[in-house]
This record gives sequence, C-alpha cells and structure tokens, in this order.
Amino acid sequence: LQLTPVVTHVPVAVVDEACVGSARCGLCADACPKRAIDVSGLQPVVDSNACTACGRCVPSCPHAALRLAGSSTAQIEAQLEQLLPAAPGIVFACRSADVQAPPGWPIVELPTLRLVSPGWLLQVRAHGVQAQLAPCEGPCCAGVLESGAFAEGLLNAIGEPLRTGSARLHLAYPLATVDAVRWLATRDTGVV
Repeated sequence: LQLTPVVTHVPVAVVDEACVGSARCGLCADACPKRAIDVSGLQPVVDSNACTACGRCVPSCPHAALRLAGSSTAQIEAQLEQLLPAAPGIVFACRSADVQAPPGWPIVELPTLRLVSPGWLLQVRAHGVQAQLAPCEGPCCAGVLESGAFAEGLLNAIGEPLRTGSARLHLAYPLATVDAVRWLATRDTGVV
C-alpha cells in the first residue's frame, strides 16, 4: 500500500502589509524573472501559477515586505542568533541540495539560496563565523555563488573579522550588507 499526500505545498512569494505600494517601489516585479508580480494596482499581486519560488524578489525588497514560506527574515535572524555563538561555520543550503556540512557546522535550510544576499554572508562573517553556500543543481539556485564571491571580495578589501559577536544580525536587504560592511570596517577603531 502506497500512500500519497493529500495536500502538497509549493511555496510562492507573498506580499505583506510592510509593502509601500506599487507606485512607490515595484522593485519586486523588476527582480522576478517569470514576471509573476503585477504592479499595475495599488499593491503588488503575486500570480501563484506563474511564481516558481525562485526567491529573487525577497531580497530585492528594501522594506522586507516579501517572503517565502519557511524563510522569513525574522525566523532566520533568530535561528542564526542561536547558532552563531557556538558554530565555527554555517552552511546555507537549498532544501533540494544534497549537502554534507563540515563537523560542527549547522545547516540553515532555505527554499532557495536566492534568498541569501551578500549581506547575510557578511553578517555571519562579522561574527567571526565562516559561511558556505550549498546550492541545488536546479534553476532555483542558478548563479547564487556570485553572492559568495561578492562577499569574499568585500572581506578581502576590509580584512578578516574578529569574533566578538557584538553586532546584532540584520538580514533585511540592503541594510544587511551596509550594516555588516560598516561594522567590519569600524570594528578596530570604533569610528564610523
């Protein structure tokens, strides 16, 4: 006897009340490769049939008004704040990836690694913790290793972080990158 699930869940992007409206922004629609976000009305509307949950719209929103199921910024910040004090490294992994983490490295599973901005990687590194990306082989993670390369380039320019953990995590785009670079660049002098 083989049981089949009664309900299957495929995440799609959701716009919440933090959205400032189509007329004032629309960056989510620009980021969507499938044109699944309509900004012709007052608020953006996601076409659930066209959305592939690639996640490109989520980090594009400067107001953190978009999310994918199981990947809210607040959830991930809370998870990382618990993991970072004791972890030598963090692996951000697509839920479809076959991943093996180094010993002692927790895995933070996401619907897609498109959610991980360079700012996320820099925030983790600002706490003196290594970060790795584990993309799947599918289209949802195509090109995500560029975020890691960008973050590494910034770290090479700034210098290796010290492990102090004094900075609070902020994963909202673009503030995640700005806050991390600012904190990394001023950690030795305290001058902003």
